[in-house]
Amino acid sequence: MNENLETRIVKLPDEANMIQILDQGGLIKANDFLLGIKGLKKQIDEIWDPVIEAAYKSHREALSQKQKFTNPLLFAEQIVKKRISSYLAEQERLRREAEEANRKLEEERCRLEEEALKKAQEAEEKARQAEFEAAASFDSSEKKAKAEEEAKKAKKEADKIIEAAAEKEKQFVPRLVVEVPKTSGLTAREDWKFEIVDFGSFLSAIISGTVPLQAIKTDDVFIGKMVRTMKNELNWPGVRVYSEKNISVRLS
Repeated sequence: MNENLETRIVKLPDEANMIQILDQGGLIKANDFLLGIKGLKKQIDEIWDPVIEAAYKSHREALSQKQKFTNPLLFAEQIVKKRISSYLAEQERLRREAEEANRKLEEERCRLEEEALKKAQEAEEKARQAEFEAAASFDSSEKKAKAEEEAKKAKKEADKIIEAAAEKEKQFVPRLVVEVPKTSGLTAREDWKFEIVDFGSFLSAIISGTVPLQAIKTDDVFIGKMVRTMKNELNWPGVRVYSEKNISVRLS
């Protein structure tokens, strides 16, 4: 910029403070001052606009050149992140599946154990009754021998039931629950989302009061907040709740 022009511009605020508009002459002087500012603005535009335009073009060109390198990186990053997300989701599914299978297995084991214990107790009670009858039998040695035999059979039956239960219990092998090991620099944030899959059911649930009235306009912000708060515990008719893994990586 011309040095004289720069000096002139720097003095303008002081000159503006000195202007007093008390009559027509003062008004004309103020108007001339503003016209002078307009002229100076035009000169500044003529000097700097080409510089700014050139810098802007240079900036756009630099961004374009940078994107030639960064776009393939972003594309490759998204491909791998999606695959990591799919893998983690599958591992989580398998983990939950294994936990559920183990829970059912434990329930069945306990049921069979209780059943075997009950049968064994019944057999032992039968054996005690037979022993009592044998001990109390004075009228016939044959009857006494028969009662003793019944007691032996009942005891054998109880032992057999207990052995069978123990053998069966060996067959209950819990499924291995594999936890995904942590990977250095890799974090997976769970993003909970939703979609309206049955608007009729959804609307009926709002009318019945099952779903809050705020969701009447399928307000994404409101429903999204509820989904992120309640996660898969949100059970609204017509709404499918699901989560996606958001993968981020940092250099260690």
